[in-house]
Amino acid sequence: MGLIVLTALLVVLIGGALLSCTAGGRSLKGLELLAYSIGFGILGLAILGIGTVSISWDYERNAWLLLSVTLVASVVQWSRSDVFSRLFGSGAGEAVLQSRLAALGWLLMAAIPMLMTFVPIKMPSELPDGAYVIKNDHLHVKVQVMLGAFPADNFIPFAATEYLLRDIPFAEERPLMPGQELANRPILMSLAAVPLRAALDAPQKLNGPLPTFRYVGRQWPDVGRFGDDRSYRRFLAVSLVLNASLFIGAALLFQYFGLSRGYWVAGLLVFGSSPYFVAQTLFAWPKSLAAFFLVLSAFTLLARKPTWIAGLLGALAYWSHPYAVVFLGAFGLYLLIRERNDMNPSRGLLPFAVVAFGGLAIWWLWANWYLQLSSDLVEQNLSVGASLASHAEARFVNLLNAIAPISFRVLPTVGDLVQASLHGIVGAVGILLLPPAAFASVQCIRQHSKEFVLLLALPSALLIGVFSVLSIPAVHGLQAVSVALLMLSLRWMQQRNFYSLMLACVSGQIAINIVLLLHRGHALLSG
Repeated sequence: MGLIVLTALLVVLIGGALLSCTAGGRSLKGLELLAYSIGFGILGLAILGIGTVSISWDYERNAWLLLSVTLVASVVQWSRSDVFSRLFGSGAGEAVLQSRLAALGWLLMAAIPMLMTFVPIKMPSELPDGAYVIKNDHLHVKVQVMLGAFPADNFIPFAATEYLLRDIPFAEERPLMPGQELANRPILMSLAAVPLRAALDAPQKLNGPLPTFRYVGRQWPDVGRFGDDRSYRRFLAVSLVLNASLFIGAALLFQYFGLSRGYWVAGLLVFGSSPYFVAQTLFAWPKSLAAFFLVLSAFTLLARKPTWIAGLLGALAYWSHPYAVVFLGAFGLYLLIRERNDMNPSRGLLPFAVVAFGGLAIWWLWANWYLQLSSDLVEQNLSVGASLASHAEARFVNLLNAIAPISFRVLPTVGDLVQASLHGIVGAVGILLLPPAAFASVQCIRQHSKEFVLLLALPSALLIGVFSVLSIPAVHGLQAVSVALLMLSLRWMQQRNFYSLMLACVSGQIAINIVLLLHRGHALLSG
């Protein structure tokens, strides 16, 4: 738990210090300052990670030196610019309570899933191929089991961190995991974990080639040998803080769209108890981290702040997970339409596109040109030889799966409902809050069609449409969309003064969420 608090403090300290170096950053306060501090703090921590493994000294010494200098400089900058007061004190004005509650919720959103990993669950007697590439009872496999045979993607960012710290060449010891080249998985989370991993217990550098292991009839680099519980738990602490940042993104979005304090708190309670968001935080794939940057990028556009900042945040979303590229395209189209009559290109699409494309280009050049690794992430999810009818059927089923991945051909069990709540929008928004969200979406199409279609509907359709094999799109990129739907549901009820309905829906949904989580825990304990 100490590492969770330490990571959160470092992120906010570094980000707040970076923001206070600019006039625009010094004008921020309250929840808005907290959200941008976290975003830029994660970027700062990743830059420290690059520095740690780029200097040819001992990596542990590099990490301590860089962290110490950065910490001292950040504290000095905080003192000079009165950052603490603007975040959590009188300088935050009337929004001080919201920033304090949001910060506390962020820490709890990271800490509670970590506590869940200490539950002594019964592991299955057999771990089938497919989801379980690495077959043991280590923590990362235990998390897969807890979430219902999620794929081994939670090990990929950890493996990339180990490659960096052990000086293992990505171009030679490949793929990073069976079927997953590094080029498929940008490494922002891995870079952010490097300084703390190196400072606390830097692993020994590898001499010679990696041993191999046999899986599905082939030999692969044996990355599973790095995944001892002590090392993975330290990485998990960092990933939890980063993934839990979506909680802050949700709080900011709720505030921006005018939710009153009661509705704002209600929305965060639903978010924090949601089996879907708890699972997306616990599982160390950086999709919730990407969603945080996307929410912050969209907020930057809607609040009409400099568009290059939105482009930078969008690029960081891509560096978290490549699904963000469809949102970047949609955001760019939104800017093009919104600013079509503006004769000054510096205020619209151009700075957004230059910064966003520049961020993507850096990754592509390093992974594809320098390391000469090719990405096949899109091809993995396409079925080129299928008929037109098969393509249409797969996408229709995937649309249903995005909402609730459950079959009603037979009466679903409670276990099926729990699994659907972990994987679908029904678990993210809540079964009781989905109808108001649907009504609100219809209203947005009529009143705010440009924003709704380009910022929400278009990227959602693209993410669902890219899969011509059966999939569950809600866990593959709809995290930010789910936050927006939750906000729309609450806003729709607030606009109609349905306070009693809101209390009933939210109270009922939180109770449902808790029952589903408890049922899942009981099932894991009893095997």
